[in-house]
Amino acid sequence: MKFLGAGVWVEMGRLSKRPGKKLVAVPFYSSDSHVRCGRGDIVIVDATEETVSAGQTSAELLFRAHRRGARVFSHSKLHAKMLIAGDHAFVGSANLSVRSTSLREAGVVVTSPAALADARSYFRLLLREAKELKAPALAKLMALPVRATPRRGTKKPSLLEALTEDLPALADVAFVAFTFSGTELSTREVKACALRRRLPLAPRGDWSWYEEAAKP
Repeated sequence: MKFLGAGVWVEMGRLSKRPGKKLVAVPFYSSDSHVRCGRGDIVIVDATEETVSAGQTSAELLFRAHRRGARVFSHSKLHAKMLIAGDHAFVGSANLSVRSTSLREAGVVVTSPAALADARSYFRLLLREAKELKAPALAKLMALPVRATPRRGTKKPSLLEALTEDLPALADVAFVAFTFSGTELSTREVKACALRRRLPLAPRGDWSWYEEAAKP
């Protein structure tokens, strides 16, 4: 067992890259900067209309995960926070939310077979109690007005943090210039590559350090 304090987000990012499917259970899901779900993964969140309308869970991010091949479920009484990846399980206080990344979170990573079996058993219990959300239900949630107000101290990871921690958010960005094997790509070449990846241009044609991926 390993205790995590300041390094909780780095470790969750590492766990999310382990081979095999991920099992994720968190009440609030409004950021996939550190853990991004896709094909074969199962995600259980609190995706009631109340939490989505309050901005605590993002229906758009859930829809993106669904499009990448993840199965998405909603559990209105969920309070546990856990991530199971291969032969590791994280259990702690952190939601996958923008607000949570600005708070003091902690958790433990367990690798013992007995603890992993218990974690998987509890995840199966949550799964039986949860309701699966498919495309029509997610589209309905996406249409809800979000009444969230910005909270001070919440932010997305910086480009430096994304690079240092090798975050999934790097898949959504393009750089103004890139040097590889002594050859520097021009801004125009980088821009062309970004457009092939369907990354949007900055407003008024300016090209900043990086741009977020276009919404689906």
